[in-house]
Amino acid sequence: MIDTVPEQKQTVWTNPPPLPGLRGARVYYGPEFCETLLPTPKALLEAYRSRARTFAAFTFVTPPVGEDGLAKLQVLLGLLAQQDQPVEVVVNDWGVLRLVAAMRDRCQPVLGRLMNKMLRDPRITPRIAGESLLAEAVLASQQSALTSQLFSGLLRSHGIATVELDNLYQGIDMDFDGLGLRPSLHVPFGFVASGPACFQAGMHQPKTKKFSNDTPCRLECQTYIGQMTDSAAPGRQAPLLTQGNTVFYRQDAALVERGLAWAQAHGARVVLHQTPFGEGYATENIDLARSWVEAQHG
Repeated sequence: MIDTVPEQKQTVWTNPPPLPGLRGARVYYGPEFCETLLPTPKALLEAYRSRARTFAAFTFVTPPVGEDGLAKLQVLLGLLAQQDQPVEVVVNDWGVLRLVAAMRDRCQPVLGRLMNKMLRDPRITPRIAGESLLAEAVLASQQSALTSQLFSGLLRSHGIATVELDNLYQGIDMDFDGLGLRPSLHVPFGFVASGPACFQAGMHQPKTKKFSNDTPCRLECQTYIGQMTDSAAPGRQAPLLTQGNTVFYRQDAALVERGLAWAQAHGARVVLHQTPFGEGYATENIDLARSWVEAQHG
């Protein structure tokens, strides 16, 4: 899934597109959830140039960061701004958004999933439609702060025109045309929660050091994906997936199909993932997206 640059312990996503049609798609490259996985300048330029030969456009995906990560991203974004073609930058941090907005003529900011708060937990969301809930409560679960004119106006003022969304069991009900924003939907994996502690890095640590914020990283997330089940949750449920510092859910076939139909109806592009943590491929061709998911995930 990922090659390592040994001398600097950095990573380069190398998932090949499995269908020829995806070679004209937009590639999503970069660590959406983990600052530790930020590429070196050399690795980023190699990734950009190699993918420029294959894909129509390049999106650099960035995680929440601290001060050190912000300094690294300032260098990386400066390199991308010097390339021949403008790029998109998915932001999951307000500080990163400020950096990208300052160079929006070369780096187009996109609101990341981590900054678009919605109810995602698949132990709860599949039951919403079947519960005796007020219509207002159901609608609230299908919306986010994007529906606030103040918030959406703030995003637009920073140059954001596209927002990233997970494909949710309860559905999505927002007027994106009215908000002046374009949706981008992720399948067949969605994220539930993310934080600074890494599941895989902590597994082999002493009990007193498991899952701390400063667990040494050996890139365990590039090899292992874990599963979790909740024995207290009602009914049968698919296991949650853990990779790195993030918990994901695998969308079942019915949910994927509903999501693709929603994307087609709302003019959304679809971001396809081979693995939860892996590189993504964005396309507006819904038939191609459907074929890709069937080929990769059955």
